[in-house]
Amino acid sequence: MNRILIVDDEAPLRRALTTSLRARGFEVVEASSGEKAVVVVADRGADLVVLDLGLGDLEGLEVLQRIRGFPTPR
Repeated sequence: MNRILIVDDEAPLRRALTTSLRARGFEVVEASSGEKAVVVVADRGADLVVLDLGLGDLEGLEVLQRIRGFPTPR
């Protein structure tokens, strides 16, 4: 199953995306901050990341730079 990570600091938006994607059969993981997103990708990996670029703790582009260095788990 494909794992999708939703990264957004707005809980209603995360919930809406998660509900919609799970209804279509995807495994969805949520993160409410950039730091949490980096930890999730390091620990569990993700096939796709839906990322808010304007997070409160880290800029979205910094999150991308950090997670690009992780190997793809399989």
